[in-house]
Amino acid sequence: MFNIRNPVRIDQEQSAKSFPGVSGTGAAAGRIRILKHLQSALEKHGNHDNNTAMTLNRKSAFDKAAAAWDEKPRRVRLAGDVANAVKSRIPLGPEMDALDFGCGTGLLTLALQPFVRSITGVDSSAGMLSMLAEKTQQQGVSNVDTRLLDIEQDEVLTGSYHLVVSSMTLHHIPQVEQLFDQFKNILIPGGYLGVADLDAEGGKFHEDNTGVFHFGFDRAELARELTAAGFRDVADVTASEITKQPAENHTESFTVFLLTARA
Repeated sequence: MFNIRNPVRIDQEQSAKSFPGVSGTGAAAGRIRILKHLQSALEKHGNHDNNTAMTLNRKSAFDKAAAAWDEKPRRVRLAGDVANAVKSRIPLGPEMDALDFGCGTGLLTLALQPFVRSITGVDSSAGMLSMLAEKTQQQGVSNVDTRLLDIEQDEVLTGSYHLVVSSMTLHHIPQVEQLFDQFKNILIPGGYLGVADLDAEGGKFHEDNTGVFHFGFDRAELARELTAAGFRDVADVTASEITKQPAENHTESFTVFLLTARA
């Protein structure tokens, strides 16, 4: 992997030799343009490799954490709060097929399951999906299935759904606008989207920011991204508030929004 960290300085004499028949500042300028283009391409390549490494580390971390994931009460409460916000803002019904993107162990999936015809839990962590499958079997739930998928490895969401939800997953996605395009593609015309995540924060929410590409979001900016992706009726509401203790003798509150829209 190449990594260009410093600006490249070029002297005109060397540039002239690199372009036969061309001399002086014109050759230098041409070579600078070429090298700038090369630098940009290599930096993009480097960012892609870095994102891939972070994705693999994140999946490994989630696989390891899956068995004990539901043991933290705040996670269970957050899923309940988001589910209540979804139910209050989106008219769920027995004719609806839903997809929960970044479902994890299925806390939100199972909270919404009684109110729709079917719901598919999608995640890039096999460990998380294994826990969801185990819970559905234990609870005798028959309208939930799971799908292992990683959009950062160029895998694409498919199917046709009346509802797509996602909670606390966006901040793990480098390019959220590309994800919104995929959401739009799998929703039927008039279908509903419900996305929950952190309001903008200073990077204190996670103890380890590996695989975290966004320290929360500005709601208005996300709303513009959804509109650009072809969604309409975009609205937001505060769904939950989480209190954590990032430092000794210091607590901090983080708000979680729900952004809703229609395809």
